Amino acid sequence: MAAEGATDDEVSGFVRSVYTLLRVCDAEIAGWSHDGLQVVIFDPARFASELCPKFFRHRTFQSFTRLLNMYQFHRVPSAQRDSKHVVFAHPNFQRTREDLLPLIQRKSSSACRAPDCGVCQ
Repeated sequence: MAAEGATDDEVSGFVRSVYTLLRVCDAEIAGWSHDGLQVVIFDPARFASELCPKFFRHRTFQSFTRLLNMYQFHRVPSAQRDSKHVVFAHPNFQRTREDLLPLIQRKSSSACRAPDCGVCQ
């Protein structure tokens, strides 16, 4: 259950899964940055093969990245970090602020650049 009054119903299943994954996964595969403000994927290949099947309906790192983008996470450019790892950030996704998770919402269909695509509707 989410902290400070936020119920699991208010938090997206995907967002909840990522938060849980970071708590329980092998620190050699993924974890939080030192300040707790970024998600760090240390080994994308192992992340895809070992963690994606357990926590998500897909098995590829590309699909995981696509979902993060749908929830408005942003990839941190390699110039701002250690380029050996893949790093994502969202202002409301923080290690010690589980109460912010309900604020992370999937992009609305109006954000779709191709309204006739059929996926966003």
